[in-house]
Amino acid sequence: LGIFLMLIGSVGCSKKKNNFFSRSYHETTTHYNGYFNAREGVKASVESFEDGQTKNWEEPLPIVIFPTEEEAVSLYPEMDRAIEKTSKVIDRHSMLISKKQHNDWIDDSYLLMGISYFYKRNFPKALETFKYVTKQFKREPIRHEAELWMARIAIEKENFIRATSLLETLEESKADFPKGMDQAFYEVFTHLHMKKFENKLAIDRLQQAITVTKKKDRRARQTFLLAQLYDITGQSQKSVRRFGDVVRMNPDYEMKFYAQINQALAFDSRSDSEEIRSKLNKMLRDEKYIEFRDQIYYALAEVEFAERKTQDGIQMLINSTESSINNDRQKGKSFLRLAEIYFDERNYPVASEFYDSTITFLPTNYPDYEIIKATKESLGELVYYLEMANREDSLQTLAKMDEAERNRVLKAIIK
Repeated sequence: LGIFLMLIGSVGCSKKKNNFFSRSYHETTTHYNGYFNAREGVKASVESFEDGQTKNWEEPLPIVIFPTEEEAVSLYPEMDRAIEKTSKVIDRHSMLISKKQHNDWIDDSYLLMGISYFYKRNFPKALETFKYVTKQFKREPIRHEAELWMARIAIEKENFIRATSLLETLEESKADFPKGMDQAFYEVFTHLHMKKFENKLAIDRLQQAITVTKKKDRRARQTFLLAQLYDITGQSQKSVRRFGDVVRMNPDYEMKFYAQINQALAFDSRSDSEEIRSKLNKMLRDEKYIEFRDQIYYALAEVEFAERKTQDGIQMLINSTESSINNDRQKGKSFLRLAEIYFDERNYPVASEFYDSTITFLPTNYPDYEIIKATKESLGELVYYLEMANREDSLQTLAKMDEAERNRVLKAIIK
């Protein structure tokens, strides 16, 4: 490659001459000396960021992962390098002759520069760059990639009307998409609907994404999210089946575990309870799941409750609290479920005790934590007055008795 560049460079490498040697020199230099290294750096940095994200398996998995303002700081060094490299190759090797670009790697360099600005969350610069791509290369398929990144910016800025308009316009040009862009398009559309809490529309787009996704691990993640969305929208049987699909895809250890757990949590009376119980009990016996037994018992409890076996479900929740090793969140969830059950049965004293335990273990960032805390405090006050009323009622009943009868009752109490 070096010898080739030297040879064509010696012949002539003018940026203003549209001939084979000039194009070959500038295209090859752009690709291998700047763009390729910048692209690989950005790719590795983004993958490292995404892999480092802590998954909350109780919430719908994000279909796309973008950094917050605070998280973006760790990406600055690699994004700055990419911006510097792409700027240099554009400056040194752009062959813009008569308003037409003759270096096939310049459009890619501009797109990568815009992506780097995006991950720095410098949205004005990113938008400016993507707009340039759509105007300068309006006859090239790459303009659609730039438009899709513009939709991502609109979503991040919560300009959902603009994002919807961009995506709907893009869909009309699907036949002209660059190879492999279908998956990203459907995922971004899914992301938009989830941001707008349009879960049923998100399901439709996510199903389209799954049909065009080639990588197995990515398809497993999409299917896991699809199962979660089915559960959220009350389609429990579909949810159970999709979680089963995830297990059969044999994903990584953690995803497989939570697919099995969520399969049980999505269970309803129309599903095969014995099959789910069998899987969960098998997991209980497996030594590698010792630290997850609290979650397994919790899932078993939900199976029992779905079949109206309340006492068996309560016992499973008690087992969950007793087997919890270092997962205070799960311990708090199990106590909360017990508190809610006894509250619904109007057994307020027992419910109050479980609410006390709930607040002890549940993290303050748990959904509706303040409501749970307020319920605990109100219930504690109610129980205080209920016990006072019961005590006063008993004392006054004793006081109204004649002495002989009262002594018999007191002796019975003492005994």
